[in-house]
Amino acid sequence: FVAMKSIPVQHRDLIHDVAYDSYGKRLATCSSDQTVKVWDLDSDGEWKLTCSWRAHNGSIWRLAWAHPEFGQILATCSFDRSVCIWEEVTTTAPSAGVGVASIGIGGGGSGGRPLTTTTFEKRAHLVESALSVTGIQFAPRHVGLQLGTCSNDGYLRIYQFSDIMQISQVSLYCEAIHTKMKNCSCIAWSQSRLHPTLIAAGCSDAGATDAACKDSFQVYELQEDSRKFAKVESVVLPKPDTGVNDLQFAPSLGRSFHLLAVASQQISLYKLRLSTGGQQQQQQSGGMLLQASQSSSSLDVGSSSGSTGRYALSCIRILEYQRCQMSVWRLSWNVLGTVLASSLEDGTVRLWQGNYADQWKCLTVMTPSGDSHTASSTDLSQQQQQQQIPAQTTGVPFAKMGSIQGSHQVVWN
Repeated sequence: FVAMKSIPVQHRDLIHDVAYDSYGKRLATCSSDQTVKVWDLDSDGEWKLTCSWRAHNGSIWRLAWAHPEFGQILATCSFDRSVCIWEEVTTTAPSAGVGVASIGIGGGGSGGRPLTTTTFEKRAHLVESALSVTGIQFAPRHVGLQLGTCSNDGYLRIYQFSDIMQISQVSLYCEAIHTKMKNCSCIAWSQSRLHPTLIAAGCSDAGATDAACKDSFQVYELQEDSRKFAKVESVVLPKPDTGVNDLQFAPSLGRSFHLLAVASQQISLYKLRLSTGGQQQQQQSGGMLLQASQSSSSLDVGSSSGSTGRYALSCIRILEYQRCQMSVWRLSWNVLGTVLASSLEDGTVRLWQGNYADQWKCLTVMTPSGDSHTASSTDLSQQQQQQQIPAQTTGVPFAKMGSIQGSHQVVWN
């Protein structure tokens, strides 16, 4: 069902993010070694290093490709509080052999055949953030060439490229959004063409005692007439969930609602449906308007006082912390929005698929060793029962939960 292949990326430190382009034939990686590497899939099915360069003066947290309609544009964000926009530049020059550029790698032949060199040039350097920039994502193509960022100072910033032929001309689309969340960790754009544009932002440290805002994630809606984003939902996840590691909107093919996947110590799916009077069963909980469905009526959706009632919110939990006790770090949807991939801190990747009744099951589990097998979510509870967890000693605040067997299982955060 799944074919796996390892790529020796040869980063000198932890790899924090990988990003495919729209076609899945180009891959970018970033690391704490402050470098970015771009790989291309050749005709033999092998990944070849195309370009490698030092992009920032600190650890690079995230990568994002723009839609190819706008060219080969890559955005990076870093601990050095900046966002960089890179554009691919290909040059051809006569050469007698294979050459290596300062930041690009190209191939040529003997006898003076031309040498093609691919490099990525910095087109913009955005330094508005006061703290580390932790999340970036380009808007869907129908919105235009826009980039959303979030940072540890609690601000969301939306940048607009006024001329796609000159991407160095970039400015803030609107005033920076102050979420008041401590340590914003991720940002996601809604994908629907038929509904107002939404942006969701997650917080990795929502449970901190000194946090001014306890929200785990917030959702903002674009007000096109005023060019502003207004907060329409804010959710505090129930314990043991507090921080959000990642969130992603599903592609909206055929859906009349937004589907948002949230990764924390559980995987939760939130449906955001525009409220229509008298057509939905709604309940008031902690000041937030929630829609109860048969599949999720018994779940604690969360609470908040920041909802405007414009959207009805319902929750489906497809992986619960009680069954695995492992944090989920990254999420990714397939192009149809029917299969969700999740990476857990044990180094495994799990694929989930839902049916018409909103019942989700695990299709397959992929391990770091390259093995894959079909499994259901109940396998997680069986795996947890096999672990030997000693009882916590009286007066000692820590209990041994397990041990790391190999360096490939080390989690970067």
